Amino acid sequence: MGGAIRDNITLIAAVRTLHSEGNDLLAAVSSLVLHCIDKEDSPLSEVKQRFQKAYITEIPEDMLRTILKRLKHKNLVEYESKFSNIRLKIPEGVQRRSDLQDSTSSLQREFSSLIEGMKVYYASRKYPLPGNFEKELIDFIDQNIGDTSSLMSGSGVVGCNQKRVAGYIACIEKSDPAKFKLLQNVFFGRVYIDIIKTRSDYSKNVTLKPVKIYLDTNIILSVLGFDDKADKQRADELLQILRQTPKIELLVFDETVSEARQRIHYASNEMQTYSGNIAVDSLAFRLKRAGYTKESLVPMIENLETSITDQGIKIVPLPTINEESKVYKEVSESINSESVKLDRQKAPKTLRHDTLILCAIKALRENMTSNLFEKSQQIFVTPDIAINAVSRNQAKKIHTYPLSISVIEIVSTLWMRHIGNEDIANSLIRQSIMAYVRERAISQSLWNKFIAAIEEAKNNNRLTRDDIAMIISDDETRRILAEKQDDAPEQLVSDSYIKSLRKIRESESRERESAINKVQNVEDYINKRSKKLASCVVKTIAGLLFVIVMSVIGILIKIFGVNDFVNWLTLVGIMIVLFFALVFGVQDKVQWIINMRSNFMMKIESAISKNMHKNFFKDDS
Repeated sequence: MGGAIRDNITLIAAVRTLHSEGNDLLAAVSSLVLHCIDKEDSPLSEVKQRFQKAYITEIPEDMLRTILKRLKHKNLVEYESKFSNIRLKIPEGVQRRSDLQDSTSSLQREFSSLIEGMKVYYASRKYPLPGNFEKELIDFIDQNIGDTSSLMSGSGVVGCNQKRVAGYIACIEKSDPAKFKLLQNVFFGRVYIDIIKTRSDYSKNVTLKPVKIYLDTNIILSVLGFDDKADKQRADELLQILRQTPKIELLVFDETVSEARQRIHYASNEMQTYSGNIAVDSLAFRLKRAGYTKESLVPMIENLETSITDQGIKIVPLPTINEESKVYKEVSESINSESVKLDRQKAPKTLRHDTLILCAIKALRENMTSNLFEKSQQIFVTPDIAINAVSRNQAKKIHTYPLSISVIEIVSTLWMRHIGNEDIANSLIRQSIMAYVRERAISQSLWNKFIAAIEEAKNNNRLTRDDIAMIISDDETRRILAEKQDDAPEQLVSDSYIKSLRKIRESESRERESAINKVQNVEDYINKRSKKLASCVVKTIAGLLFVIVMSVIGILIKIFGVNDFVNWLTLVGIMIVLFFALVFGVQDKVQWIINMRSNFMMKIESAISKNMHKNFFKDDS
C-alpha cells in the first residue's frame, strides 16, 4: 500500500477515534499531530515538517501551538519553554499513539476491501478500469469538499469518472453498511485536511453567534415538494440540520417567495410542451412527471406563504435596494458573466432577483468584517453556481465570509462543529454525490431550442403532427439531445432524420400489420377447430345418451313385459307433456331445450378454444 494511502488510513483512524469519543474539530487535528511526535525530543519546526510530509498540507503555526497545549494538558505530550524538545509523554502519549497505529493496521485491510469492492463494481458494469482506484476515490472526495464542492454540482462539469465513483458510493450505502461507514470516515479524513488548509481560526474555540439563513427559490420549491424526490430529501435534510442548530434562524425574502410563485405559475402553463420520456432540467417537466395538473397547482400557488411558514421558515421583507447604484450594477454584471461562462444565462427577472438578494445580504451585514461562518450574521444559501462563484470572489477581495454558500458547504461547516453527528455525516455524503447519481437531464434552454425548431419546421410544412409525435417519443431523440447538445435541435428536424424516422415508422407499421394478420389467422383457425370439435363432442354425448336410454328401455321391457311397459310409458309421457304444456307452454319448452343445447355447445367450444390457445402459444414460445 502506497504512502499516500497509508496517510489516509491514519486519517480514518483519527476519525474513528473522534466518532467514538464525540470530540470537537480541534481534537481531530490533534490526533493527526500526535502521529507526528516521537518519544525523542523534536523542535517545533520538525513536527510541522512531519505533518506537512504526512498530510501534504502545511499546518499554521498558531494552530500547532494550540494543539500542543491541548495535548500537554491531556498528559499526552511534554515540551520545554517556547515549544522546544517536544516528545511523547510516557506512558500516556506513547500508549495513545500506539492505539492509533493499531487501529491503522486493522483499517488497512478494511480499506483494501473497500477498494476491491470498487473494482468489482466497475468490472460488473464494464467500466474502464482506472490505473489507481485509491487515487480515483480520494480525488473524487477532494473535489467535493470545501470551496470546490459547489462548482462541481453543475451537470456541465460532471465527468464520467465522478459519476462512476458516485454510483459506487450510492451502491454500498444500500448494500454494505460497513463499507459505507468506512468510506464516510475516509471522506471526513479528507475534510479535516481541507479545514487545516482553509481555517486556521479553528484553533480558537469560536462561539457560534446568531446567524440568519436565507433560503433560495430552488430550496423552497424542493421543500414544498415541487421537485424530484431526491431534491426534496436533500432539502428536508438541510432544514432538519439547520433547525437542530442553536442560534440559526431560517428565513426567506418576500422577493424570493414571489419568484417561487411566478416560476410555479409559468411552469403550470408550460407542462404540456414536455414529453414524459425525455428528462429536462425544468420545473415544468418535474411537475408533469409528478402528476400535477394546471388545475391542481392553483390552490398550492394561492397558499404558498402558508405552506412556507408551516415549514418553520419566516418570510421577511427585502430591504430597499438602489438598482441604479454602482454596487448593484457590479453584482448584476458579475452574476451574468458567471452564468454565461457556465452556459446557463439567466432570464432578466431571475438575474434581478439574484442581484437583489446578494445586495440585501451585504446591506444587512452592515459593518461585519469576519471571515468566519460563526460571525457571518446573514447568509444566503443557494445551489446556484454562478451566485456562489461571485460571492466567493468578492469575499476573497475583502477578506470576509461569503455572502452566499452552497448547500453542501453549510452542511459540511455544521458537521465540523458537531463531530460524530450521524445525521449530518450521512447528509454530507448524499449532498456530495447527488449531482452525479441523479437522472441525467438536458437543460431547459436546449429543450426550448428543440421546441422552437419543431415549431419552425411545422410552420414551413416540413413536419406533420404525426412526425412531431414520433420525434418527441423516439428514444433516439433523447440520446441525441443528451449527446449532441447544441447541434441536436437542427439534426432532429432535418429532412434526412425525419425521412429515416418515417421509414422506421412505415417498417414498424408493416410489421405490426403482419403480426396482427398472423394472430387473426391463428384465431380463425382455433375458432374453426374448436367449433368442429365441440360439435363432435355434443354428437358423441347425444349418442351415448341414446344408447343409455335404449338400454334402460330394454331392461324395463324385460322386467315388466311389453304390454305393461307400453301402458306405463304412455301414461308417464302424457303426464309429462301435459305438465310442461300447462306450466311453460310447448313452444317455450322447445326453445329452452334449444337454448340449453346451444349453451352446452358454447361451453364445450370455449374450453376447447382455451386449451388450443394455451398449447399453440406454448409451442410458439
